[in-house]
Parts: sequence; C-alpha cells; structure tokens
Amino acid sequence: MFVNGTDLGEKKGGKIFVFENVSLDMGANYIKVVGISDDEEISDRTTFVREEKPFAGYVRPADEEEESGVKNWFDDMDKESLDVKKLEFNPEYFSIKDTVEDVVRNDEAGDILVSIINQFGTMKVCGLSFAHVFECRSTKKV
Repeated sequence: MFVNGTDLGEKKGGKIFVFENVSLDMGANYIKVVGISDDEEISDRTTFVREEKPFAGYVRPADEEEESGVKNWFDDMDKESLDVKKLEFNPEYFSIKDTVEDVVRNDEAGDILVSIINQFGTMKVCGLSFAHVFECRSTKKV
C-alpha cells in the first residue's frame, strides 16, 4: 500500500488486508494498493481528505445524544410543504431504471459504457468479462 507515494509495506493473505496506524497529512491523501491475483497485477486507488475540524453536518450535538443513536434529520421536516414531483422517465432513453446489461445490449450505448469501464479495470456483465460482453448484445433499446 502506498500513501502519498510512500510505500507502507506488503501483506500476504486472502482478500482483506489491514494496515494500522496509517498517518494522513492535512488535505488530500492519495492511497494506492497493488496486488497479484492469478498471476495478474491489479490495483486500486482512492483519495482521502483530512480536515482540521470535522464537518459540522456529521457531528452530533452533545445535548441530543441518546442510546438509540443519531437523530434522523428527516424526522423534523415538514414533508407536506415540499414540492416533490414524481420522476418520469422517457422509455426512449436510458435511465436509472435500466440495468448495465440493458445498456450493454445496445450497440452504441454499450460501446460507450464498455470504453469507460475498461479505463478503470475489469467488470463482469451478463456473467462475462467486458472482453466478451459483445456476445451479450442482441437487442436494442426502442
């Protein structure tokens, strides 16, 4: 594991590796892990931002502490006064109602999604890796 380019050492084992007492600098901290799986190098990365003070929205005020846990912010909302409209989705376009498989089955949308995902590593769709995903494409979205 690397933190801001500094090698924190290696671990051997199965799927979960614990690195304890990892120091983070103030501001952005770049984390990268590298491993070997089936003789193939795999890696992942993320960024953690350390702040001087905790974000106030995540801190529970001391006078509201109860055994039941954190108070739900939405309980105090006047839900009747909210102007909420039901989401409508045009079936001619892809939306959050479509699965990844639905998108991949469309030639044009599938090409775009596959090219984006391939930039980030491997993923399985239709029980196949993206290298074989073109076999899944048989129907088109109307």
